[in-house]
Amino acid sequence: MRRRASCQPATALSTNSPAAPKRTVNASGTPDSKPPLDGVTILEFATIIATPLACTMLGDLGARVIKVEPIGGDPGRGLARAAGIGSYIGASRNNATKESICVDLKSEHGQAIVRELIKQADFIINNYR
Repeated sequence: MRRRASCQPATALSTNSPAAPKRTVNASGTPDSKPPLDGVTILEFATIIATPLACTMLGDLGARVIKVEPIGGDPGRGLARAAGIGSYIGASRNNATKESICVDLKSEHGQAIVRELIKQADFIINNYR
C-alpha cells in the first residue's frame, strides 16, 4: 500500500503547512495579540467534509488542531484528488492549519499514543460512526 506523504508516522507530529500569523480585532476595534482560541487543543477524528471543515475553522481562530488519521491517511484526501485539481486544493486548504498523525487505532501501540494525546486535548471532535 502506498503511503500518503501528508500524514506523518505515529512517532512524530508535524504541521502540514506553516500557519500565517493570526491577528484578531477585539470589540473596541484594536488588534489583539492572540487569536481567540489560542491555547486550545483539539483532537480531530474525522473524515470527508463537514467535521474537518469545522476543525479548520477552529484552527483559523487559533486552536491547535491535531488530526488523527488512519494509517495511509484520511480517505477524504484521495476523494479530492480523484475529483480534480480544485478539490485537491480544497483538501489542502482544509488541512492547512492542522497537525496530523497516522495511527492504527486497532493496535495497542496506537491506542496508547491516542491516550497520551487525549491527556493534552481540551476537546475531541469526531464524525465516525
